[in-house]
Amino acid sequence: MLAGCGHHGGQKATDSAADDGDTQSIGGVWNGADSSGRTIVGLADEAGEFHLLRDDGMQYAGTATTRGDAVSATARRLTRPGGAKGSEDEAASLTGKVQQRESMSLRIVPAAGAPPFPDDTISLQFNPLYDSPSSLATFAGEYTDGATGNTITVTAGGTLFWRDSRDGCLASGAVSLIDAHHDLYEVQFSYSACQGADAELNGVQFSGLGTLETTLQPVQAIIGVTGEARGRGYAIDLTLSRLPPRSPI
Repeated sequence: MLAGCGHHGGQKATDSAADDGDTQSIGGVWNGADSSGRTIVGLADEAGEFHLLRDDGMQYAGTATTRGDAVSATARRLTRPGGAKGSEDEAASLTGKVQQRESMSLRIVPAAGAPPFPDDTISLQFNPLYDSPSSLATFAGEYTDGATGNTITVTAGGTLFWRDSRDGCLASGAVSLIDAHHDLYEVQFSYSACQGADAELNGVQFSGLGTLETTLQPVQAIIGVTGEARGRGYAIDLTLSRLPPRSPI
């Protein structure tokens, strides 16, 4: 598991020295864009774990603390395995401001001593979807991944599995509740039977967050996870469309 990216539950992450009752939470589902115009979906729990999913597969992940309305974190800037430029994994420094349940503005720069990458600024708006209830029964179903054509199954008990049609990878894991009052889920899975260049992913544990976009038809599951193989971090983001229930035979 990547340092600073583990799930810590639902307790608010604050700087205890300054927690005077006015400290803001970054918990939520967030939508917005970065300074280059790339679409961003932000997933964050009340403990400060966050995954910022950019529409080109770049992901910023870490655990943030807040002091008043100020946000800070040591993060990782990660890409999907096997990208055209090679998978990227750089340490990053995140700072910004949050208005709880309203908006968040962030600046992300290379951490001290890390390889350079372009500074990024991100503006996000809170999505009230976050305050919808969650349950495993709501998440259960079959989904299709439009990027790969894979069919992903989530059982009523939260078991998650699929086979990647491109490289034979088997993925298995679970979807878990964090807080039944919020539309945010913990997601974890690992790979096996991967072939070729993806063989290094066998046994790697990916973990992160997911949400259900129930206002869309079909319903979409949006998931962001990170994992590590041989000292290098990777990010995987999934946008899944729920398939209609199968007709009884």
